[in-house]
Amino acid sequence: MSADTTRDRVLSLIATAGPITAAALASDLGVTAAGVRRHLTALEEAGHIVDHEPPAATCAGAGAPPVPLSPPPRASAH
Repeated sequence: MSADTTRDRVLSLIATAGPITAAALASDLGVTAAGVRRHLTALEEAGHIVDHEPPAATCAGAGAPPVPLSPPPRASAH
């Protein structure tokens, strides 16, 4: 992947920021959360990221609950 695509920027932020939510990624990248989620789905299906369990506290508000994402353990070693 080249460093100038949105998907690469999403993956780079996840790798450097650690577990991060789609909403935080969208805010950092200046795109919509829905757009980020499309990239996250593709990255997860390709095995580049894994999701973490949401916090035990219930989420308030509309939309999907925040799910922190990070590279899988094997990708972190690179």
